[in-house]
Amino acid sequence: MIREIREEREGRIIRGTLGGLAWDTIHHTLRRGFAGARVYDAVIALAAYEAGARLLLTWNVRHFISVALVGLEIRQPQGPSDS
Repeated sequence: MIREIREEREGRIIRGTLGGLAWDTIHHTLRRGFAGARVYDAVIALAAYEAGARLLLTWNVRHFISVALVGLEIRQPQGPSDS
């Protein structure tokens, strides 16, 4: 899977994560048995956390909760009629 990601993204660098944590996160997520888009969700959650976010709004709460770092709250956005 990692080789496929690198080949697909050849010439591109995952930016915004400190100390190469994006690849560590990808490896960790795969070792936990997750694949596909959930791997990218984990990197998105990491980047948001490293940027200072402690709340991530997404319509895909179930997937992000399974891969988010401790300390990053995952919630679904509320519409005007939800309040």
